[in-house]
Amino acid sequence: MTPYQQRRIEQHLSVWSDAAEQIGTLGLSPAWVEIFTDFILDRCFRHLGDHHIRQMQTIADTDSPAVKMLAMQDKKVGLTTLEEISVQIPDEEVRGQAVTLILTFGLKESRPTLDLLMAGVNSTPSLFDQGGL
Repeated sequence: MTPYQQRRIEQHLSVWSDAAEQIGTLGLSPAWVEIFTDFILDRCFRHLGDHHIRQMQTIADTDSPAVKMLAMQDKKVGLTTLEEISVQIPDEEVRGQAVTLILTFGLKESRPTLDLLMAGVNSTPSLFDQGGL
């Protein structure tokens, strides 16, 4: 290894160590600490901003088994998608359907169906849905 390579590796190790330290101070469950630590290391995060921290906190607070399983997959989705599924889909069964779509077809191909799932879950029932008319 050249001296340049060694310096660059040491720089990245310092950044990753700081990020792991930040995650460790969030008060998350040990499972989520491990998931998010793997997440930032596997994706080579160079900076862990306030936005990322808020997303991680929201995802961990929801503590969805389906989202947890998706987060442990190698580079399938990012924090934004994990947060969307956690927040916008309140029903765990529907979250499971969303995760299955992503794992089966990939995020790009399943995005239109995911958007429909999220819109359908969050829509207000009409009079027709309630059998009034």
